Amino acid sequence: LVQETDSRTVMDMLTKYRHKLENEGFLATKNGQVMAATIAALRQRKAHTAFRWVKGHSGHPRNEGADQLAGLGVAKPLPDELPIDIPPAFRVSGASLMSMSQKLAYHAVHSYRGAKLTQRPSATANVERVVEDIKAACNHSITDATVWTSLRKKDVVRECRHFLWKTLHDAYMVGRHWLRPSMPDPLRERATCKVCNEVESLDHIL
Repeated sequence: LVQETDSRTVMDMLTKYRHKLENEGFLATKNGQVMAATIAALRQRKAHTAFRWVKGHSGHPRNEGADQLAGLGVAKPLPDELPIDIPPAFRVSGASLMSMSQKLAYHAVHSYRGAKLTQRPSATANVERVVEDIKAACNHSITDATVWTSLRKKDVVRECRHFLWKTLHDAYMVGRHWLRPSMPDPLRERATCKVCNEVESLDHIL
């Protein structure tokens, strides 16, 4: 079996860096569960599996076909269910102690805590609004995760990153936040715009 791909990164992860990723328990690997399931599937094969790199967007018929299928997948309103269950005999139970570093341990703890957190309803609504607005303005579909990761791009300066992050999380003390039951009356007055006499919001301020 010869697998063709235009991604040297994926090819190297499945071949050259396979043992390293398994020793690290896929803790710091992007799409680690998918990568672990793919490597496990390769290990289950009794025949030899080879990989061949092909240049993307160069008229290669099978690569162009894969791009078209990927485009159809992105356009789907709901993602397909991807079976990534790994048989116990091929499952990596965790990172090797010899491969563990402070950075890797921190990443594992951060991911574990993040998986247990539930997003604020207001943050969920704001992210959905961003996704819908980008679709309407640019005719391009993005995921909720893309919205969050875009804040960490090097082109976004720190001040702008902090502002966007707090805005998405509805973290600014604006409008209805001053109307909490615990707020004294003098502070509750801050909820209302002095010009329009309406409850403030960031949309209204901007």
